[in-house]
Amino acid sequence: MKTDARAALGGLAILPVVFLALYIWYGHPGLPPDAQTYLAAGERLNAGHSLYAPLGVGDRPVLNAATFAAPLLSPPLVAVLWRPLAAVGEWTAYAWWVIAVVVLTGTLVVLWVRAPLTTGAIVTLLSRVLAIALGVGNLDSFIAAGLVAIWYLWRGGHFSTAMWLVVFLAVLKLTPIFLVIWLLAMAPRTTWRPFLVATALFVGVGVIGAGLDAHLDYLRVLSTTANGHGSVAPIAIAFGIGIVLTSRRPAVAYGLAVLAMAAVWNPMAPLVALAAPVAWLAPVRLERESRAPAHILLE
Repeated sequence: MKTDARAALGGLAILPVVFLALYIWYGHPGLPPDAQTYLAAGERLNAGHSLYAPLGVGDRPVLNAATFAAPLLSPPLVAVLWRPLAAVGEWTAYAWWVIAVVVLTGTLVVLWVRAPLTTGAIVTLLSRVLAIALGVGNLDSFIAAGLVAIWYLWRGGHFSTAMWLVVFLAVLKLTPIFLVIWLLAMAPRTTWRPFLVATALFVGVGVIGAGLDAHLDYLRVLSTTANGHGSVAPIAIAFGIGIVLTSRRPAVAYGLAVLAMAAVWNPMAPLVALAAPVAWLAPVRLERESRAPAHILLE
């Protein structure tokens, strides 16, 4: 099959995602629901209200707040980052949504250009969840792009930068912690220090911006929500062991880390990152601590 034909087939898979996302937004006019959730969290912090307690008088309504264990299921850092945005006004939720659409769609296009058939197949399978993530302004749009960037950085030998990015994502969403395991296994001498420094910095920002109590409340909510998903601990441990055992096969270990996110907490949209190892092939001979560009490591 010619390259143009492969590109066309891969590109066709992206179009339904965009149209479905627009349809979802059109069917629910107003602020995209998840963007509204983040906005409301920032507003509650600015008002001195609890992030994880039931909504009180004056709090912005949040979709399904009565159904979930708390009106926010993400770590406190998300709300901290939204504090200045919430202070500016609710139009920032629309800006967030537009940026999320551009970031995720741009990521899909880049993957499609690099690996059209693989990207097309993955996007076709995930079209519904990708459209939902785009339509509601979910943080997963940024997580997916970040996971792809982490693989790209690792392949280029930028281990420390990749660790800073993955720790930031993990403090925002928690599930990218499996990528932390992957990077520590890939380049332990190079990544332990940035891991510790980045964790201290981002958690510290969260504590300063939201308070220690909010973090303790989040752990309680996390425990309650995890119990609702069944026993996730054995699944998480199994994936963690698998990532370490396959660390000399970087694409396999990376794929397990991405799959673990979906298996433990069900964020399906970031699974598009599974196309990254095909878009940018891993070195044939693994030099885990080398900073040399990947093409130098190819045999």
